[in-house]
Amino acid sequence: MNDPQTVNATEDWNLTTDTPVCLLEGTRVLTPDGERLVEDLRAGDRVITADGTAAPIRWIGYTRASRARPDQLAILPIRIRAGALGENMPARDLLLSSDHAVFIDGTLVQAGALVNGCSVVREWTAPTTFTYYHVELEAHALIVAEGTPVELRRQRRADDL
Repeated sequence: MNDPQTVNATEDWNLTTDTPVCLLEGTRVLTPDGERLVEDLRAGDRVITADGTAAPIRWIGYTRASRARPDQLAILPIRIRAGALGENMPARDLLLSSDHAVFIDGTLVQAGALVNGCSVVREWTAPTTFTYYHVELEAHALIVAEGTPVELRRQRRADDL
């Protein structure tokens, strides 16, 4: 995690007041060379967007989260089970933060809004600590994670000014 191109996002986010909008460690993201784990991606690597183009990663950061946080609804990962959103969508279980949006039938829907207790569940048994990764491209985009289009939001930082 000490790679100079990987920034610990806790410098930008305060987990006591902010909710991460990220992919859980272990999530596979589509790149021109096939799927790669989100934690193995670096700034400058290219990912495939939902429209099929390859776009370079502008920034990637991570947030270590803890179940000790008082508001577990805001921090615990959401598991979207394989096939819950359609055939091979996701291709494998997709774990992401509650506020992270997936693209379904032309609409962005926050993962937490999809929880139904069966095919989409909150991970109440998540480890005591876990890591979320936030990926940014130059512009707002959808990338493919576990075979499912997911939203990437840009966070405003000092280097944007």
